[in-house]
Amino acid sequence: MTALAEQSTKDPFHVWFDRAVLAAIMLNPELLAWSLLDDTHEQLIETIHLGFTALFTVEVVVRLAEVDFRPGRFVRKPWNVFDLVLLIGSVLPIIGAGWAQLARFARIFHALRHLSTLRIAHITHTYSRSKK
Repeated sequence: MTALAEQSTKDPFHVWFDRAVLAAIMLNPELLAWSLLDDTHEQLIETIHLGFTALFTVEVVVRLAEVDFRPGRFVRKPWNVFDLVLLIGSVLPIIGAGWAQLARFARIFHALRHLSTLRIAHITHTYSRSKK
């Protein structure tokens, strides 16, 4: 484990950052639904979309830094590859490529990735409360 990875597991900022990313992942499908149902706030929706994309870009860069920017180590975790593909799919429409809706739909799968984490956190929290 690299020094950054060891530090990041103990750092309060890491915990805060993980929670911010998780919140963005959970809010992202709502943004998608909003964009499909409301044509009057297109500029606001695009601005929020850019914010989510920026946060997810920082997340991938942080994970790359945790493996000392070695792509071979980064791609050992399938979820890293999955997140990188989704990020690229989200960035392509921003830089002018078409298929923006497809990229946004793909981000729903990003949210599904974290459902098991939420279930484990809920079970752990329930278990710890029952011990008191």
